[in-house]
Amino acid sequence: ASPDDTNWEKAIEALVVHLEVGALIGAAAVVVHPGSGVTLEAPEAITRCATAMTRVLDRTEALADRPTIALETCAGAGKTIGKTFAELAGIIEGAGRHPGLGLCLDTAHLFGSGYDIATEEGLHATVADLDAHLSGVPIVAIHANDSKVPLASNKDRHENIGHGLIGEA
Repeated sequence: ASPDDTNWEKAIEALVVHLEVGALIGAAAVVVHPGSGVTLEAPEAITRCATAMTRVLDRTEALADRPTIALETCAGAGKTIGKTFAELAGIIEGAGRHPGLGLCLDTAHLFGSGYDIATEEGLHATVADLDAHLSGVPIVAIHANDSKVPLASNKDRHENIGHGLIGEA
């Protein structure tokens, strides 16, 4: 999502290489943070990220056993994108709902971005929001951990399961 064309091109090239290596080792997915718009507002950063995903998928189309690109949920610090399911949906929709894209749900990031997965009611609301925005997009990984920081803090501070504010249950 970087507005800097040099950094953006380097990120695209790096992801292409990671997919090539992933294919060689039999990886099912390569997990990627959507990035930061730095100076861009979210809609423009989401469009830029979607364009990058399309370019990567086009460049690796002929790659045998290409891993899925798993867009990971983010906690929402600064100008990062991917802190809501709506933002992730914007990236995936912008890339044409390509079947080479999937999701990685990071529980600490979800909690940090404001999804209350610590309560049964909050978990149901989180799943409903996920389904409303990303129905049919495969969840290829869950990065399960607890959070050192409070709900909606927009910070990324992982804790061992049961030792943070999400709790073991």
